[in-house]
Amino acid sequence: MEKKKIALTTVIPELGWHVYSTGYVDDIKNTISEAFNSTRIIGIIILIIALIIMYFVSKKLTEPIKKLTRSMEDISKGDLSIRINDISTKDEIEELAHQINKTVESLGSILKDIDKSIITVNEQSQNLSAVNEEVSASNHEITQAMSGISQKTYNVAQQAQETESQTKDLEEAINSLENNNKLMINANNEVVTSLNESNEKIGVLIDSKKESIESFNELKETIEKLFSGINNISNFLGIIKNIAEQTNLLSLNAAIEAARAGEAGRGFAVISDEIRSLSNETQKATDNIGSIIQSIDLLVNNTRNTLITTEKMSDEEKKNFELMEDAFSKMHGVLNKMVETTKEIGNDVNIVNDKKEKVLTAISEVASSTEQIAAITEEVNASVTEQEATFSIVNKSAEELQYMAEDVKKNIDVFKL
Repeated sequence: MEKKKIALTTVIPELGWHVYSTGYVDDIKNTISEAFNSTRIIGIIILIIALIIMYFVSKKLTEPIKKLTRSMEDISKGDLSIRINDISTKDEIEELAHQINKTVESLGSILKDIDKSIITVNEQSQNLSAVNEEVSASNHEITQAMSGISQKTYNVAQQAQETESQTKDLEEAINSLENNNKLMINANNEVVTSLNESNEKIGVLIDSKKESIESFNELKETIEKLFSGINNISNFLGIIKNIAEQTNLLSLNAAIEAARAGEAGRGFAVISDEIRSLSNETQKATDNIGSIIQSIDLLVNNTRNTLITTEKMSDEEKKNFELMEDAFSKMHGVLNKMVETTKEIGNDVNIVNDKKEKVLTAISEVASSTEQIAAITEEVNASVTEQEATFSIVNKSAEELQYMAEDVKKNIDVFKL
């Protein structure tokens, strides 16, 4: 039987040659089969060697990973005193252990700083509440809702998610602290503005009262001068009345003497009668003027007594205005203390906010590196109902800020530093 052959041909364009090649099909198949068998044997040997290597390599990698897992479980339960120091693989796993130690240490330091800041916020909140009690004695109600601690899960990945969720809740609480502090700042500004306006109005009233008292004193002096003038007029009328009586007596004597003289004294008698008539009219006019003067004197005395009473009332009113001005000044001082305390709380809240950002960054690093960091969360939500009075808003915000600081501190106390 003739063996099958296979032929191949190609053209070389540059030379214009045709190249032919032939061979038996069985020879080609045998060559390919031998090469395939050799390759398969070599592949099996390489696979066995690779499996052996993988076994030892995986065993070497598994032990450090188990140690990392156990340490991360303790860390996820809130024990930040854990340090991974027994891994020396000289590779990425050892580097990962070092990075986790640095992250946990940084997280613990940040939480300590936050704890100190929260203590400061709590103290400032108590100071603010005490100051506000001096201004307003009204009772305020606060509503507060607290949620419990989430259940622990059985795998590290979910614990890392829970830790991230808890940190977001902490962020919301800090934001709520910041918002409440802004409410207190706005309320304090409104109170200070209102108090300044009231103080200005009191000042205007005091100035007006001073002008009124000055005008009243001028009126009093005028009445006193009028009273003195009336007394002088009464004295003058008494003198005129005495002169008229003496003139009447003299004219009567003159008439008697003229009658004795007879015809020689007749002209003199006529003059004496005229003088006596004028004297009588003068007495009548003097009596009428005296009656009018008495009426005027009575009115002046009544006016004088009224002015004395009004003066006492004006003095009392002036004292009341001065007391009111002093009270407003004291209240202004108290509010200034409140404003300073609120500013200090704002600074502490900003510090807490900065530390919160560092906490978020640290936890994000742990979650992205291992996806196994976990924590315990406590949700803190507080709602504050604004009262009609500005002092109520300030007091309620201060008390809620204090409660929030305590709750955040409880959340941080979960960690073992």
